[in-house]
Amino acid sequence: MKKIVDMIKRNYIAFTIFMVIFLVIIASIITISVISHNRHKIVTENETISLYQYIGKMKNSFEADITYEDGQITKISSSKYSIVDSIIYYKDKDKAIIPYDSEIVFYYRDNLTYQLPKYSTLGSNKYLKTINVEGIDYSVDNFIIYDGKDNYFLPDASTLTLDGEKIELSPLSYIEANRATLIYYDYAKNKITVKENVKVANLKINDANIDLFGDVVVYNNKSMLIDSDVKKYSIYKVEKED
Repeated sequence: MKKIVDMIKRNYIAFTIFMVIFLVIIASIITISVISHNRHKIVTENETISLYQYIGKMKNSFEADITYEDGQITKISSSKYSIVDSIIYYKDKDKAIIPYDSEIVFYYRDNLTYQLPKYSTLGSNKYLKTINVEGIDYSVDNFIIYDGKDNYFLPDASTLTLDGEKIELSPLSYIEANRATLIYYDYAKNKITVKENVKVANLKINDANIDLFGDVVVYNNKSMLIDSDVKKYSIYKVEKED
């Protein structure tokens, strides 16, 4: 031990420089570790809000506990209601939650399609449609949302034609286009309608025409089939918009 002390005394300056460098390195490692940890730390938030959804013709209003991770909804639960795979609407704002994996289809771009993960949201006002995907808000236009089966969620005003009868639908309406039983919900009127044994069902939204039973879009004189395989597409993601 005395030899070590004597050696340190003889090489005091060199030893001091070594210790300073050593401590700086240790401090840097700790700082980088803390920054990295905080950068990847998931921010979890919870809130209770009023929602509603329809099962058939029955409207169900309920209070729900919503969990967010980095701004993305990851869980919705209600102690008094069992949530089903139907569009969930906010009671006090023009916004809805899509409780299943779905597709966002840009019909004006040759049906360019992306996946929307479960609990993505769509909000709408007179001038702007906003989807939230994985906690990020995007302003989007000229699209439909489709679940790969029978359900169409509509961001814009549209005209539904059933066996020649024309029905005007408001933004945030939806259609369940099953041949045996076709259901449509008009968001502005807060009214759901059930039609039996419909033979022809078409939708006009902006400049696109959609055969709801054939899942075919006609846009700019070009027919395109909407793909039913939701999982084959990458999740919608572009640079965050201001």
